[in-house]
Amino acid sequence: MSTASMAKDQRPSVIFLAVERSVPVSRASKEIPAGTPKLWVEDVESLEETLQHDFPAAVVMDLDHLPANTRGLAKVLASRSSPHRVVAMYSPRRRAHNQKLVKAFGVTELVSKPIDPDALALSVLNSLELVGSSLRLGDMEARLGRASDQIDKLYRIGTALSTESNLQRLLDMILFECRRATSADAGSLYLIEEGEPEENQKNPPLPYRREKEFPKQLRFTCSQNDSLSIPFVSFAMPVSTASISGYVAAKGEILNIADVYSLPEGSPFSFNSGFDKKSGYRSVSMLVVPMRNHRGEITGVIQLINKKKNFATILDKPEDTPRHVTIFDDADSQLLLSLASQAAVSIEKVKLIDDVEKLFEALAQSFAATLEYRDTATGGHSYRLVQYAQTMARIINEQTSGPFAGVKFSDEELRELKYASYLHDVGKIAVREAVLTKAHKLAPEQMEAVRRRFEMLKFQRMEAAYRAGDLRPGDEPAGKVKEDIDRIQSEILLLMDINKRGFVSDEEVAKVQEISKRTMTDTDGTVKPLLGEFEVENLVVRRGNLTGKEREIIESHIAYTWEILRKIPWPKSLKNVPHIAGSHHEKIDGTGYPHGLKSEQLLTQAKILALLDIFEALTARDRPYKPPMPIPKALEIIKAEVDANHLDRDLFELFVNNRVYEQFKGMKPVKQIDWQGTN
Repeated sequence: MSTASMAKDQRPSVIFLAVERSVPVSRASKEIPAGTPKLWVEDVESLEETLQHDFPAAVVMDLDHLPANTRGLAKVLASRSSPHRVVAMYSPRRRAHNQKLVKAFGVTELVSKPIDPDALALSVLNSLELVGSSLRLGDMEARLGRASDQIDKLYRIGTALSTESNLQRLLDMILFECRRATSADAGSLYLIEEGEPEENQKNPPLPYRREKEFPKQLRFTCSQNDSLSIPFVSFAMPVSTASISGYVAAKGEILNIADVYSLPEGSPFSFNSGFDKKSGYRSVSMLVVPMRNHRGEITGVIQLINKKKNFATILDKPEDTPRHVTIFDDADSQLLLSLASQAAVSIEKVKLIDDVEKLFEALAQSFAATLEYRDTATGGHSYRLVQYAQTMARIINEQTSGPFAGVKFSDEELRELKYASYLHDVGKIAVREAVLTKAHKLAPEQMEAVRRRFEMLKFQRMEAAYRAGDLRPGDEPAGKVKEDIDRIQSEILLLMDINKRGFVSDEEVAKVQEISKRTMTDTDGTVKPLLGEFEVENLVVRRGNLTGKEREIIESHIAYTWEILRKIPWPKSLKNVPHIAGSHHEKIDGTGYPHGLKSEQLLTQAKILALLDIFEALTARDRPYKPPMPIPKALEIIKAEVDANHLDRDLFELFVNNRVYEQFKGMKPVKQIDWQGTN
């Protein structure tokens, strides 16, 4: 495949540099998924030229066949914006030279010689997956940014409109916000009204039968223009496809016109240039959308004129107008369509809040779904947490005695809790995928490397027995030889079991450390420990599968959640979402994170999430790295946290006494537990 076509293809490509097409390499390359772009280059200069093109890639190189001067390649690799990974093959005998190249090139995968085709293929496939993950993360971050900007605009406008009760001022505000959101210089707003029969237009009007429908008409209700000051005069015109606004009102379609003076041939409508001629204005681009009420009926039309490249530009010279304006894009169309729906609420005002709430909840759910696409291990967690939290809040609202008798969550507070539940883990988007999706203490390829060492150790023990005459070919191991082989086998089985378990005992930790002190001779003759420092560090993790450093990385997600959510200009009714979502790892004694808040500094909703998040994580049935914990055991663990003054006792007792843990269908009830014991 050519470099140009690879640059256009956003699938991660594989580039082989100075790699001999030996049997192991050829076998490994066959494992690369079909359709993955591949390119073989013979020298560093060719690779540098190839990498100048901006495309994601996994680079496979042979460190032993590189020239002395590779500074240019290192510079190119360091300056690339597209994600890439580097797989390097090396000879252990050139350790010092290779270490410099590994650091210079940012090598992420090392494969020692002689080449094991499976190991090389695994390294390349792992690199491709990591590059793909980086691409997906970048896409999610971009979508999150666009969605946040959309939320910003919609909520800013929605908040402003919700405070206005005067219809005419409300319509003026709607039109202004629509223009500002799309950088439109001018605009008009029309409302549909039922026409009057001719006999009723007399003075005085005559009565007529209302069951008969009369032709509808468009009422010109407001107009704005940043470049001209023109007195407003209201008028009505028929809903007819002959005019642009009439066509939209009649057909319910969006019209996005690049230049109203160059309409497509055969258009059923025409542009009335009378206003331009009379005022000296020059209309160019136009975006016209229908307004619909909750029944889907068209109630009006919003017409925007001249999308400006710079919203501050004054279009007072008609001959210069075309170079200062541009066509409205699809994003403008979608945004204006949303705002037009809000405009319809000027007739049925209740629709305003309802539409914005539905939109935001859909976005909140979308964020939660986006996170679960990335972290499939916690799929469904946010959705279940929403259900638990809403149930807890409803139960609290029903209390007539006890500590929650005076607590009543308003509709706005319930929405805050719902959105915070959806978004409480949004900060995980910033956590490294290798840590976020870590299922066991060691990754499969890391555990496989350990297993192979033990297989090598068994082979060497058998070989030594043959040489010593303690074992003849074809005989089964016996005596001391069998004891040694069985011990080695039991040790690797123990390590494989520990790797998948969530708890490690003191005896097992001691056993891992004992094994790590033993050595084996590798195929290249070097003496190596059976377990490296990294492997020991991971295998002796007593609870869970994360090391201390990895746990710190995971815990950082709550700080990111706070940072992401606090930057959104929340309306007053949702101002506490960042606090609620960003405090679900705080403890009421002040020992939690990220801010060390105490009970009096935490909202009740935040305390609810703190309790429910732990319970849901313990009992989740879809975690690949652990089975669901029985509910009684989970409640015991949470009670220990309550007794340690980490979680709110009143909320915990309410949770247990009202059996909130039975919220989901299929969850078996547990026996009532007496929690009135010692603290």
